[in-house]
Amino acid sequence: MGMHDWVELESQTWLPWPDDFPEYNPAYGYFQTKSLANRLQTYWINKDGVLYLPLLRDVILREPEDYPGEWYTNHARFDMIHVPFTGELEIHTSIEGGYWAAFRMWLSDGVVIDATVKSECRMIKR
Repeated sequence: MGMHDWVELESQTWLPWPDDFPEYNPAYGYFQTKSLANRLQTYWINKDGVLYLPLLRDVILREPEDYPGEWYTNHARFDMIHVPFTGELEIHTSIEGGYWAAFRMWLSDGVVIDATVKSECRMIKR
């Protein structure tokens, strides 16, 4: 498989979701891609189709009263950096129920301008 990146979608309104697939659910999580930097980074596309790279700014640590000395994170803040990527972006993921979702998008200056379903997008035979 090698190195890759992840793409999280805020919404799929601009994504041509196949009619014979289960209704889109953000809980499907992240789509994998090899179209970007391939550094195991997570990118984010907002509801308007704009590509961002969230960079961790800081983390707030807390020490719970009932577990002294055991610090945990309860909040992280990110700077959303616009990624001015121009070109073809392919994303894919598996979906519960035996589905393989694969899409091809074209971006201009980090904004999705078109998206199509790839032929590999199908129900996987079991």
